[in-house]
Amino acid sequence: MTATEVAPSATQSFKARDVEELIDFYLHRRVANLVVKVLVHTPITPNQVTVLSGLFAIAAGATLATSAPERPYQPVIAAAIFFGSIVLDCADGQLARLRKSSSFAGRALDGYTDVVSITSLMVGHLFWLLQHGVPFWLTQVVGWSAALSIKWHAHHYDHIKNLYLFNTERPGSSDIPSFPTYEEIERERVEHERAGRRFSALLCRGFHQFTQSQRKGLVGRTGLDRPRPSSDAERALYRERFRGFMRLWTFNGIGTHLCFYVVCTAVAPLYPLAPLFGWAFVAGPMNLFTLYLKLRERQLEAEYSRLAAAQQPV
Repeated sequence: MTATEVAPSATQSFKARDVEELIDFYLHRRVANLVVKVLVHTPITPNQVTVLSGLFAIAAGATLATSAPERPYQPVIAAAIFFGSIVLDCADGQLARLRKSSSFAGRALDGYTDVVSITSLMVGHLFWLLQHGVPFWLTQVVGWSAALSIKWHAHHYDHIKNLYLFNTERPGSSDIPSFPTYEEIERERVEHERAGRRFSALLCRGFHQFTQSQRKGLVGRTGLDRPRPSSDAERALYRERFRGFMRLWTFNGIGTHLCFYVVCTAVAPLYPLAPLFGWAFVAGPMNLFTLYLKLRERQLEAEYSRLAAAQQPV
């Protein structure tokens, strides 16, 4: 496929609207689309864009960590660099979808890069807060609470997103399964191994372990422990029952969290404790919101099972 055949339109390379984070749909991906329009005419691969996103995040964290009272502009520069990292993080997936080169290895690399990104920014926040008199013990308590909370939020959002796509899309409608089986992941790993792409094979191993971790404890879900919707009517019913719930889950995505922290970083010169309040918000209200979503999910599963059973012919 040539570059001209995959020239991106406005939203062609975006994720399905139901599962897309609002900040990604209206900001990050639209800026990323400008980047993709250039990259699509180059030999640069989506994985290379992913790595570049991680490097931008590290540079942003270092810029923030080395800031000082006499250089109040550095947090603003760090925020701008990190915004570039978020844009590139969106661009890699958009480029892969346009080229139909999505892979489990690429998804794993993207996930690991997200960990690097959030860690870099939070370490930068740590140094900033210490420089402004926040006790070390307080940064550790609130910081670790926020970091583990982000892991919980994004980890479950990713799982719910892929499960929603799996249950609402017709089989074979996408170039790579949104909710793959372990056999499909292993098949790609073997292909990479045979082709000598050992790093990609290693990433597939990591993706396999991550998938196991995601699905552990999530029992009784449609498409996982219960049969996947098999007809258009069942898929429409599932979408009807879960669409609003899925839209709420999108606020737990990593893009939303990162953008929120970028804003906290940008206003830090005016309000030095902004990063600390940002951590506390994620560790407090956002956890209560996530707990509500988890409880609501069980209710919706029960409602859908009852309605789906009623649709079955006697």
